[in-house]
Amino acid sequence: MCMRIRFVTAILVFCQSISAWGVAGVVPPRQPESLGMDSARLAVIQDVVADGLKRQNMPGAVVLVGRRQGIAYHQAFGNRRLQPSAEPMLLDTVFDLASLTKPIATATSVMLLV
Repeated sequence: MCMRIRFVTAILVFCQSISAWGVAGVVPPRQPESLGMDSARLAVIQDVVADGLKRQNMPGAVVLVGRRQGIAYHQAFGNRRLQPSAEPMLLDTVFDLASLTKPIATATSVMLLV
């Protein structure tokens, strides 16, 4: 289970970086089934992120899932800032890519191995 959480966290971080590049602003989300994806499987993302927020592993996240044909899932969760006052995460929140190098490289490497 721990490996699954780490892998999902790496994918979430990778998705955050894609959102930071502005891909989501260009292509509106489509129905997952029209992209060959299962909406029931994508719904699990919400549970995984909610669990991470509950465990305080992260203050918030932006998840973007897509294929060549378009974006199937794009959702913001939690907060992007906690102090001095809480500020909710937005779909267009920009993340510092310099701090994401290790998780992005890890997620990409794992996906190549899979």
